[in-house]
Amino acid sequence: MWSVPTYLRRNLLQDLEGPHAQRVDAACFLDGTEDEHRVEFFRLWGRLVRRHYNRRTDATALHFVDGEDLELFNHFYPEGSRA
Repeated sequence: MWSVPTYLRRNLLQDLEGPHAQRVDAACFLDGTEDEHRVEFFRLWGRLVRRHYNRRTDATALHFVDGEDLELFNHFYPEGSRA
Protein backbone atom coordinates (compact mmCIF):
# COMPACT_ATOMS: atom_id res chain seq x y z
CA MET A 1 0.00 0.00 0.00
CA TRP A 2 1.39 3.41 -0.86
CA SER A 3 0.22 6.98 -0.42
CA VAL A 4 -1.46 8.76 -3.28
CA PRO A 5 0.86 11.43 -4.74
CA THR A 6 -0.11 15.01 -3.93
CA TYR A 7 -0.77 15.93 -7.55
CA LEU A 8 -3.48 13.21 -7.79
CA ARG A 9 -5.28 13.93 -4.49
CA ARG A 10 -7.62 16.63 -5.75
CA ASN A 11 -8.83 14.63 -8.76
CA LEU A 12 -9.07 11.46 -6.72
CA LEU A 13 -11.17 13.07 -3.98
CA GLN A 14 -13.56 14.43 -6.62
CA ASP A 15 -13.77 11.12 -8.47
CA LEU A 16 -14.45 9.14 -5.29
CA GLU A 17 -17.71 11.08 -4.98
CA GLY A 18 -18.57 10.56 -8.67
CA PRO A 19 -20.49 7.83 -10.49
CA HIS A 20 -17.42 5.80 -11.56
CA ALA A 21 -16.14 4.95 -8.09
CA GLN A 22 -17.40 1.59 -6.84
CA ARG A 23 -17.49 1.52 -3.05
CA VAL A 24 -16.75 -1.93 -1.58
CA ASP A 25 -19.30 -1.69 1.22
CA ALA A 26 -18.47 -4.95 2.98
CA ALA A 27 -14.83 -3.93 3.45
CA CYS A 28 -15.57 -0.50 4.98
CA PHE A 29 -15.58 -0.02 8.73
CA LEU A 30 -15.71 2.43 11.61
CA ASP A 31 -13.27 2.19 14.49
CA GLY A 32 -12.20 3.94 17.67
CA THR A 33 -14.13 5.87 20.26
CA GLU A 34 -17.47 6.92 18.82
CA ASP A 35 -16.41 5.79 15.33
CA GLU A 36 -13.51 8.22 15.31
CA HIS A 37 -11.85 6.52 12.31
CA ARG A 38 -13.66 5.72 9.07
CA VAL A 39 -11.96 3.46 6.52
CA GLU A 40 -13.49 3.02 3.09
CA PHE A 41 -12.39 1.09 0.00
CA PHE A 42 -13.20 2.03 -3.59
CA ARG A 43 -12.44 0.59 -7.01
CA LEU A 44 -11.55 3.45 -9.32
CA TRP A 45 -9.21 4.01 -12.29
CA GLY A 46 -8.56 0.24 -12.39
CA ARG A 47 -7.07 0.46 -8.89
CA LEU A 48 -8.15 -0.18 -5.32
CA VAL A 49 -8.15 2.98 -3.20
CA ARG A 50 -8.23 3.07 0.60
CA ARG A 51 -9.56 6.26 2.21
CA HIS A 52 -8.97 6.73 5.94
CA TYR A 53 -10.67 9.64 7.67
CA ASN A 54 -9.81 10.64 11.24
CA ARG A 55 -12.69 12.65 12.65
CA ARG A 56 -10.66 13.94 15.59
CA THR A 57 -8.03 15.62 13.42
CA ASP A 58 -10.20 16.05 10.31
CA ALA A 59 -7.41 14.43 8.26
CA THR A 60 -7.98 12.22 5.23
CA ALA A 61 -5.30 9.77 4.06
CA LEU A 62 -5.51 8.14 0.64
CA HIS A 63 -3.61 4.99 -0.37
CA PHE A 64 -3.44 2.74 -3.40
CA VAL A 65 -3.57 -0.93 -2.34
CA ASP A 66 -1.06 -3.11 -4.22
CA GLY A 67 0.84 -6.38 -4.06
CA GLU A 68 -0.08 -9.04 -1.51
CA ASP A 69 -2.54 -6.71 0.21
CA LEU A 70 -4.46 -6.38 -3.05
CA GLU A 71 -4.41 -10.13 -3.66
CA LEU A 72 -5.77 -10.79 -0.19
CA PHE A 73 -8.42 -8.10 -0.56
CA ASN A 74 -9.54 -9.48 -3.93
CA HIS A 75 -9.82 -12.97 -2.44
CA PHE A 76 -12.36 -11.80 0.15
CA TYR A 77 -14.00 -9.09 -1.96
CA PRO A 78 -13.88 -10.20 -5.62
CA GLU A 79 -14.02 -7.49 -8.25
CA GLY A 80 -17.61 -6.77 -9.21
CA SER A 81 -18.95 -7.47 -5.71
CA ARG A 82 -20.27 -4.47 -3.84
CA ALA A 83 -21.64 -6.01 -0.69
